[in-house]
Amino acid sequence: MGGPRHSIITGESGTGKTMLANLIYNYAKQIGVIGKNAPFIEINCAQFTNPDIAAMEIFGSVEGAYTGSKKKKGLFEQANGGILFLDEAHTIENYQNLLLKAIESGKIRRIGDTKEIDINVIVIAASTKNLHEVFLPELYQRLAQYEMHLPALRERSLAEKENLFRHFVMRYENAVWEARHIRYHVIFTPEAKHAILNAVYPRNIRQMRDVINYSIDASSPLIEDIGEKTEITTVVDMEHIPFEAAEQPETAENSEPVAPDDKITDQIAQFIQEQNASGLGPRKIARQLEAMGFPIPYYKVAYFLKKNISAKEAETARKPSLI
Repeated sequence: MGGPRHSIITGESGTGKTMLANLIYNYAKQIGVIGKNAPFIEINCAQFTNPDIAAMEIFGSVEGAYTGSKKKKGLFEQANGGILFLDEAHTIENYQNLLLKAIESGKIRRIGDTKEIDINVIVIAASTKNLHEVFLPELYQRLAQYEMHLPALRERSLAEKENLFRHFVMRYENAVWEARHIRYHVIFTPEAKHAILNAVYPRNIRQMRDVINYSIDASSPLIEDIGEKTEITTVVDMEHIPFEAAEQPETAENSEPVAPDDKITDQIAQFIQEQNASGLGPRKIARQLEAMGFPIPYYKVAYFLKKNISAKEAETARKPSLI
């Protein structure tokens, strides 16, 4: 029967390798390659600084194998009949031979034991590195029955980014419903949506998701103000977007560099604070600055004011998330 087999997934951090591994797992259950109750065992191999501990965790151990050791099932046994997902697999260099033997023979031996245990496990190895350059050739050949590379977010089309944007907004709305039984409608202004879609995310999809969630949180009403409402609409504007997203330049090859006169100098900072103290908001201050020859977008003004509030005001300004 066709379907998922040992696989390698590569891509930068935050590109969705774990999500893809879970999709493979669910697909394998759906088509009957593994049982509906088959386990999915995930381990980040980079957490092991000691190769002996790593081997014990993956293959298990018996009592007396080393000082203080106890009888313990390893990850291969826990994943028997299902999928073992090895994240950051490039860090397993110290026990590649043991992994190769387990995959080739379908048997493992607990550390310190002489008895072999039959296992039937699909191994998915994920990494930010090129495993062809890291793994033993034999191990790479065994694992790379399917090989998938996930591109960085900056390499994806605008249409793909819009699909991700809608997915994360919808997931937030659904989470509010599940947590509080409130029908929550989130609307991004065109400017805010443009900023989200055109930002640069060094941590890729994970960072984009976090920025979207933060922006919705910032625009959401206080929980105590919701009362008995069962349906709420909130509008996310530029001032709700964290600075690192709003500040990123567009990535078009022919985009012009930002002019130096849109920077907030000490003199402009003083002007912004004075105008805000007199009761003006970011938009009106930005219009005044533009009239003075300083085309500073209002969201930069809004972030500047947010960043410079006192620690006490910041503590007061914090509010719990709806989810």
